[in-house]
Amino acid sequence: MMRARLHGVRSAWLLAPLLALALSGCQGEDTPGDGPSPETPAASATASGGTASEPGVPQPGRDLLDWSPVPGSDGATVTSNGEWTLAVPDGGRSYTLSQGSEATTVRLAGRRVTDALLGETWAVIASQDNAEERPQRAVAIELATGRRTVIDGGSPIPTTVGGTWALDGDRVAYATLAGRDYCLAYRDLAADTSRKGPCVGAREGFNNVHLGAAGDTLLRFGLGGGRSCRTIASVEGTSLTPFPSVATCSGAEGVLLAGGSVWSVVPREQRFEEVRVRARAGDAQYDLGPGSNGTLVACGGAAYFSRDAQTGDGTATLLRWDGEHLDVVYESKPGQAVLSEPRCGGDQLTVTSLAEGGDEQVTAPLS
Repeated sequence: MMRARLHGVRSAWLLAPLLALALSGCQGEDTPGDGPSPETPAASATASGGTASEPGVPQPGRDLLDWSPVPGSDGATVTSNGEWTLAVPDGGRSYTLSQGSEATTVRLAGRRVTDALLGETWAVIASQDNAEERPQRAVAIELATGRRTVIDGGSPIPTTVGGTWALDGDRVAYATLAGRDYCLAYRDLAADTSRKGPCVGAREGFNNVHLGAAGDTLLRFGLGGGRSCRTIASVEGTSLTPFPSVATCSGAEGVLLAGGSVWSVVPREQRFEEVRVRARAGDAQYDLGPGSNGTLVACGGAAYFSRDAQTGDGTATLLRWDGEHLDVVYESKPGQAVLSEPRCGGDQLTVTSLAEGGDEQVTAPLS
């Protein structure tokens, strides 16, 4: 799965207009347990699973990846796939696609970048006009050839104003309208074909779309009213199937892995930035502990999520769940810190840390 939203800090994600409309819905349910200890052992053991009501609680080990700084200015959000980098400066008025010492910068007139996605074979840059009155426009660039494909309001399945984008292999997903319904659309960039996925009703929306070999997911929600709920669902053709065992109305986001899934829920609506992360592997369920909203991503066959410091003098961490083990793979510098959503580029992971001890933007191979 290759997906990276252009939100350098999580507060920007929490203010997304469609999701904000869903916050007036049902109160979530707390999930069991107080989470893993802030003390991190040297290595994790295979976790013992449980049930939905009594999940297993794995203790995280420590398996730091081989992180290195990404090139580019400090004021840009950079994604790397190991060979190419895609950088978007603060404000999103341009983007730069680089391979080694060769770089191409594109400046946008009257538009700003909303999503910058980098995979093994494609880069997709979506942008919105400043007045947010016209449909979004995305440019997909084939890395090997430089060939460009435009997805906009004039495409076979047109874009709409705002909405979520996701990339996996040759597939890109985005939002479209069908009458009053809000729908998911797919474009196969290699075959240059389009198809429509599932739709939700006129008073519903969705975001947090994740694409992957194990399946696609999204977060469905109601737009206002006392019965508004957030539901994590898997995409099956033109149908949406809710994740089982997720507390009613409290979903945040979910991803599918081979033989399992990982999802997050919001236990307390008044602290929407804090989530509880759960997982299923086969018939076994696990409580992976606290996490930060908007940071769950699947990459290289595993799921990753950020966790804020659990003690006053602790560090923010990035954790990996592979279906059997939970491990810390990145630690911020000391002091108060915020980690971005990790950005997946094929088998490469990039993360941005804003910390009292020093900001950094680093990348690491997963194999």
